[in-house]
Amino acid sequence: EEEHINKFLQQFGIISNKGVIDETKYEEWLKSQNLTKTEVEKIALNEIKLKIYNQQNFGHKVEARFLERKNNLDIFVYSLIRLKDFYEAKELYTRILCKEESFGNLAKQHSEGMENKTRGIVGPTSLESTHPALASVLRKATPGEVQPPIKLTGANGAIFLIVRLETFEPAKLDEFMSAKMALEMFDDWLDTKANNLMESILANQCGEDNE
Repeated sequence: EEEHINKFLQQFGIISNKGVIDETKYEEWLKSQNLTKTEVEKIALNEIKLKIYNQQNFGHKVEARFLERKNNLDIFVYSLIRLKDFYEAKELYTRILCKEESFGNLAKQHSEGMENKTRGIVGPTSLESTHPALASVLRKATPGEVQPPIKLTGANGAIFLIVRLETFEPAKLDEFMSAKMALEMFDDWLDTKANNLMESILANQCGEDNE
């Protein structure tokens, strides 16, 4: 049990890889989280039990799940400038290509999204919630290559994106990813059980009301 608890604490930087607990940091962390040591031990052991359950029940499906989801698990870092005016987007794209000004400076000065606060940098992130058109461009892009303005149309009208892939890290089926895939399948199974139970309760209520 102590080994499992120590492994749990490592993710919060409270314990070293050699298993030595920083008691001062631990006490401060407990206070910030409004937890006791007993409660932390219980959480840690429950997490381990869940991982063991998931491995026993879903471990044989992990690889298939990973391959099915891989495109949405790869990690990207990219630079982005978002504009509503096509001609401005085209002008900035040309200025970047001609190296008149850096991508970061132009993103900070002109981009109309939150990325103007990060000099255009987005990520590290997966492309799971990224617009399909942008995700498609990024998956085919070469790092360092600036893409021509991409038009996206949404509820608020058209926007134009200038994008440059910075880095790409393909997802790997390591210990962390295996646990993540197993947990996803557990969550799916739990959702299905909950929905089936709700449908059963509603059906029984309807049956009683019709009697």
